[in-house]
Amino acid sequence: MKNVLWTAIICILALNACSKHHNDNNDIILPEDHGCIERIYIPVTAHSVSSADVITINTLFKDNQIANSNLRYYRYFYDSLQTYYPPYAKRYEQIVKVSQYVNGLGIFMRDLSYNFLDHKLGARAGKLTKGTSLDTLHQLTLPQLRGLFLASLEQFDKAADKFKDSCFKAEFGYYNLGKGDDPEMLVKAWRVTPLNSVFPSEYPEAYYEDNGRLITYTNGIQTFNK
Repeated sequence: MKNVLWTAIICILALNACSKHHNDNNDIILPEDHGCIERIYIPVTAHSVSSADVITINTLFKDNQIANSNLRYYRYFYDSLQTYYPPYAKRYEQIVKVSQYVNGLGIFMRDLSYNFLDHKLGARAGKLTKGTSLDTLHQLTLPQLRGLFLASLEQFDKAADKFKDSCFKAEFGYYNLGKGDDPEMLVKAWRVTPLNSVFPSEYPEAYYEDNGRLITYTNGIQTFNK
């Protein structure tokens, strides 16, 4: 009986030792999966609004002295408003939603919304980035990102088998780890989603630091790594 017990303990220890691989520097080697994954890049000039709307927004920003060289436009709305008090004036409202860029890379989850009334800036939602001294080089490979995403799919949704033959897309940029009113703390990061998912409902979705650490996973319900 003792021999059986010791054999079981040895097997468990062996499995635990093999679950994490280290190189000569004792760094953890991330899992890799060599299935389908593509890196995508969306330049700041690739606006998701019509060319006519780009001209309109450029004029709005210029007239209101808003720097826009690091802003990518992805939503534009306009409407007429009627005030509910004398003299019951009509107002023309325009809303522009943008993604912020630094060093040519997008900043994930750091979007801004500009509200214009009668072509004058009325309000801005979101915080302007202060930029970063980080470079644009990355460490993680596409096979590592695919392996990480499959691991997250299994951890949170038990869905690795469901997606094992699916193709994913990965975008490299920056992510602000600061919470609420905390100072901005940008890190290099990746956003991974299924290849054929369509913005804005691109679920499941995961963000990883460029060292492989999970930042957040979303399947409709957002889970932050603690």
